Amino acid sequence: MSHIVLSPQHGVNPSLELCFWCQKERGLVLFGRLKGDVEAPRRVTINKEPCDECKGHMEKGIVLISTRDPAPSRSHKCLSCQHGWRARVEKSEHTQNVSGEATPFCPKCNSRSISSSPVEEDDPQNPYRTGGWVVVTEDALRRWVRTPETLKHILQTRVAFMPDEVWDAIGLPRTKGA
Repeated sequence: MSHIVLSPQHGVNPSLELCFWCQKERGLVLFGRLKGDVEAPRRVTINKEPCDECKGHMEKGIVLISTRDPAPSRSHKCLSCQHGWRARVEKSEHTQNVSGEATPFCPKCNSRSISSSPVEEDDPQNPYRTGGWVVVTEDALRRWVRTPETLKHILQTRVAFMPDEVWDAIGLPRTKGA
């Protein structure tokens, strides 16, 4: 049996674990003391192992999840209160340069003393989900996917992210709010 080293500031330092695929809560993670005694994120994905519900869907067919490319973001840290956050940035339609972002000051203490990182693109292995989520048959997938390598990969993993443009072109249904 292992034990948890308690954080002097955050105690057991809990996070809700989310399923990588459906983003539903699947349990509680007790991190205890982390390096630098930082607070654990409120919600966290530990690995790509599907939850029991997603496993069940993957046994019945292929899970497709609608996605889009979000705007890039920049990490910030307030030099006054040490609060850290990420903010979206927009690219101008006339140039590839970053045109601005929504957080010119610390949202916690209102200080303008901020250290910012370079613009970061989101992880292509974990794209921004837009709410569409369906299970389709292997036959349907074979009709839609023409590249043999891609088809083989999706049939093995039983799940795939699909850009909104393709999702809408095929006519797959959207969930409420998506």
